[in-house]
Amino acid sequence: MSNDFYATQDSIGRFYLDMTGGNPAIDNTLRAAVIASLFTDRRLTDADPRPVHVDAEAAEYQGGYWGDDYPSDGSAPGSQARPHGSLLWVLARAKETEETRRLAILYIEQALQWLIATGRAIAITVDAWWLAPAALGCSIDITQPDGSVWQTQFDSVTG
Repeated sequence: MSNDFYATQDSIGRFYLDMTGGNPAIDNTLRAAVIASLFTDRRLTDADPRPVHVDAEAAEYQGGYWGDDYPSDGSAPGSQARPHGSLLWVLARAKETEETRRLAILYIEQALQWLIATGRAIAITVDAWWLAPAALGCSIDITQPDGSVWQTQFDSVTG
């Protein structure tokens, strides 16, 4: 895993950088990979499933992570075979329904599939639940190649 900045989620779901001696703390754990995967906005395509109830402004925005335009293999900028991030941002204005909860689980699973594809995980289990209106929490269990299970929980993945 690469070194990333260490981020902490506050009580209302916002992330901020942890500082150590005036410098950002470095995190080279599975946790950093999961945070980057879930909370970077993947570009929405016409083929992606989305909530039925979305307002007109949200329906037009396609989102996307600017880094997808710069391939990691050094080739020319353009579309990527595997975009980064998740579609959780699509659910920010979605209604509190079972459909939205199921989409959140799907989006989280999709965002983390690269961990399996690259051999960093052998299985991923996700659950999600409504904590409050517009606040969807989730738990993630990632089975690593050595058989150990890494677990985490987020209090808000939609807001």
